[in-house]
Amino acid sequence: VILERGQWARRDDVDWDQREILLKQRYRGISPILVKQYGRRDFERVYPNEVVGGNSVFYGGAALRLRPGDFVRWPFSYADLAPYYAQAEQVLGVHGEAGGDPYEPPGIEGDPHDAVELSEPARRVYAAGAALGLQPFKIPLAINFSDPSRPL
Repeated sequence: VILERGQWARRDDVDWDQREILLKQRYRGISPILVKQYGRRDFERVYPNEVVGGNSVFYGGAALRLRPGDFVRWPFSYADLAPYYAQAEQVLGVHGEAGGDPYEPPGIEGDPHDAVELSEPARRVYAAGAALGLQPFKIPLAINFSDPSRPL
């Protein structure tokens, strides 16, 4: 048995409006958590979003791999997990481009699908970053953009 709380995410145009979600708290839950902000004395009640499916419903889709240095204190290495990363990227249908991220781990042969085209504002940010000598890249996304028979 799986118990859910909250309402169903509506998946309409309003769900793309940050003000509705963050400020007007469209999916505000009824169960507060107590949070103590850095530098404050008292705990504050915070009402996280609650929807059927949990916060994964609002998943941004970024499918970046951890770096080899992230595993220094772990009982296994990046190399141990690399084949599983590749398998998960296949199953999830990740859209990306190998070699785009100048700091990506070694041995990435490519994502199952081409990287998603940047929006016009994102293209401007990308170009501005490149003009400043930075190395912008398209984030690999685990969002279904190509198979209408599968959920997002």
